[in-house]
Amino acid sequence: MRSLLLTISISISCVLYSQSSADSLRVFTFEDYIGMVRTYHPIMRMAKIQAEKGDAELMTAKGGFDPILRGNLDQKYFDDKSYYSLLDAGLTVPTWFGIKGEVGYEQNDGINLNDQNLTPDDGLWYAGISIPLGKGLFIDQRRADLKMAKIYQQSSQLEQTIMANELLMDAVKAYWSWFESYNRRELYTTMRNNAQIRLDAVKGRSAAGDLPAIDTLEAFIQLQNRQVQLQEAQLDFLNSGAILSTYLWSKDYAPLEVDSVFIPNMYESIEKSLPEGNEVLAIDSLGANHPELLAYSNDIDIQRIKIRLSREALKPSVDLKYNALNGAGQGGVFNDYSIENYKWGASVKFPLFLRKERGKLKYNELVLEEKSMGMATKQQTLVSKANIALNTWFITANQFELARLTAENYLRLLEAERTLFRNGESSLFMINSREKSYIESQEKFLKVIAKNAQGSSYFYYALGVLQ
Repeated sequence: MRSLLLTISISISCVLYSQSSADSLRVFTFEDYIGMVRTYHPIMRMAKIQAEKGDAELMTAKGGFDPILRGNLDQKYFDDKSYYSLLDAGLTVPTWFGIKGEVGYEQNDGINLNDQNLTPDDGLWYAGISIPLGKGLFIDQRRADLKMAKIYQQSSQLEQTIMANELLMDAVKAYWSWFESYNRRELYTTMRNNAQIRLDAVKGRSAAGDLPAIDTLEAFIQLQNRQVQLQEAQLDFLNSGAILSTYLWSKDYAPLEVDSVFIPNMYESIEKSLPEGNEVLAIDSLGANHPELLAYSNDIDIQRIKIRLSREALKPSVDLKYNALNGAGQGGVFNDYSIENYKWGASVKFPLFLRKERGKLKYNELVLEEKSMGMATKQQTLVSKANIALNTWFITANQFELARLTAENYLRLLEAERTLFRNGESSLFMINSREKSYIESQEKFLKVIAKNAQGSSYFYYALGVLQ
């Protein structure tokens, strides 16, 4: 009963396939497929967002140097009295050198006004600078953030390249897996049909007395084996098609599926792929061009900025502030100006043990050492992968013709054995043995084709330039 159900399911599958393969099948080439992935896949579009995020980070860091317009009004009224009114408004301008420029206007009055807040009736103009003489003189958080944002912008573009590389390599694997499973299905379809023809012939010869009845059972068992193998091949083809569909999208972000009328290239149409000869030079320059290594280098540069900032924190904070003052009389801002009118101040702060600062510096130095070792390890790994990919590309190119000839020779042996069987000079056992050898050689040839076709993609993926 089980064998009957299996025969029915395979027969239905073969009928559906034969109906769709009459004249409506269309070859979905690798070039068309990978072009769609490059153009429409959401990850390719997401990769472009990484560069825009880098631009946004840079804009944010530049915002630390934006001029700041400020104003403050503080008043107190009680028991019909104006205790005080404090007005201070101005503009602060940070600069790249750590110096802040400042201009402003101050007007204060009230019966309970603190003497130090007294201003002329018309108010008081002031203009001056604030200079860090210790910590923050050579670098501060604002300048560090801008330096790191510029590096992050470059890293975002590298991240775009890395994402595209990963996606395209996975897409390449999916296509050639689909190619291999389709051609395996075609192979087992042919083998299953041959087994059916052979069973019918054995039944006729057995009825005529030319073959023993037991040969009918052996031929039927061979048919069952081919049916199982065809079903497994059909399952692999359907699953690989489902995986392939995950890489197909429309321009409107709508997921697409591989229609049953689309098939990959038949193995006979695939030509051998050969390295061009300049691949070794490309491996030698891998360290200077691979996006993952460049990203590591950017991380190291960012870490060095953090170390510089941590070392700056070991200095005492010494801030000097000076403001020139002038009354806001009717004569104009500068008419009554005198160098004798000014306000200045200085502040000093220094932690005695510097444990927080020394701990942060030590931590950042260890992270730098860690990243440097990680980059060296990554470079060695990438060089090894590139050499492996190049070796695979070379070897599969050499195997290509040999595997094809081997499969053709096994097919000749199989056809010769079939001729002998029809002439009564061979057996079903020998036919089955020849078929198994031919199937194995053909499957091996399909694997070599798929590996060779992926050879260039694997190599340029290892170099980080597949996109």
